[in-house]
Amino acid sequence: MPEELSKKEKTEQRRAQAAARISAEKTRERRRRRMIQAGTFLAAVVITAGIAALAVGNRAEPISSSGPVPAAANVFGGVNTQAPLSEGLNVNAEVIPETVDGTPPGISAPAEGEPASVVLYVDPNCVHCAEFEGYYGETLKQKAEEGAISLETRAIAILDRNSPTNYSSRAANAMACVADAAPEKYLEFTGAVFENFPSGELANQGLIDLAGEHGVDGISDCVKDGTFRPFVKFTTEAATEHGITGTPTIFINGHLWDLQGGFETVLNEAITG
Repeated sequence: MPEELSKKEKTEQRRAQAAARISAEKTRERRRRRMIQAGTFLAAVVITAGIAALAVGNRAEPISSSGPVPAAANVFGGVNTQAPLSEGLNVNAEVIPETVDGTPPGISAPAEGEPASVVLYVDPNCVHCAEFEGYYGETLKQKAEEGAISLETRAIAILDRNSPTNYSSRAANAMACVADAAPEKYLEFTGAVFENFPSGELANQGLIDLAGEHGVDGISDCVKDGTFRPFVKFTTEAATEHGITGTPTIFINGHLWDLQGGFETVLNEAITG
């Protein structure tokens, strides 16, 4: 009988599989660029974009600037499933709070005795976010569940410009729907969205089905109606206003991680103080 893999070996296996998927996606992306530059598929791309937009139920009308905040989210656009649930909160993309000493609002060093703070800016259609999730998603989820860190995710849609179906906004809305209906499943579902990245964009029904595979039901109307699209719009415009130009962008204990040093090393140092 083969030996069962240890937790560490399973994590390394998942990371290797994620890296392989992302590498394959990068190769496919380079090929697509060359084909588009040659002009071979220009007409097909235009036609496919129109068909895809209809197939996924893409919203043609403008997204409202104001709307509700998911139960597990805050007025800064972040979802933190460890924080007390909110009720009756709203945001308005036309009223963006100012930065605090150059740092986006709601991001600061934790008070003494509080867990380390980690705030992630991610885009559901971002290859590097998918890579980061593949490498460190389980570690962050585990440390959040242990109470070692306060983990907040601000899902933005700066890559809608690369998608004929506004996938970043739609997927971020689906994530917000889960944060509202089943906060305990939010990190698991977010991980699943990024794990799906190499397979391409999901239609709204695909996002609903993916949530169902992870034990989340009852979000069909929320996803199809775009209930939290205004929340995503606010989070995106706030991030842009606050100087977030790429994803993932990571703040640890109130400070922007400059990508120096291994992430887990920096994270553990933040936890131990």
